[in-house]
Amino acid sequence: MASYTDKKALIGELARSVGMTDLPTSRTAASRFDLSTGTLYCDGRAVSKLMIDQAEAYFNQQKLQYMGLNDEGAKKLATYFQVAVEAIHFMRSGNQGEK
Repeated sequence: MASYTDKKALIGELARSVGMTDLPTSRTAASRFDLSTGTLYCDGRAVSKLMIDQAEAYFNQQKLQYMGLNDEGAKKLATYFQVAVEAIHFMRSGNQGEK
């Protein structure tokens, strides 16, 4: 069975072969968003624009679902989902918001 180091090296080679560069070397590397590609790099992973689009759609769907319920806890959850949607918007725009 291949060791963790061998697997990590193989995955790195594969990623580079499909054009990925500047991969984080560990899960503790700082997160960053590449505006030119729409890719989020976090926790040692590259999250594609498509996945981010799907996450945004999911958060919007959940927000609408919970907003429609007559319950304070559900409305609080709807607010959490709205925060996630707004964070995606800020990330995509490169806008850090007003301080």
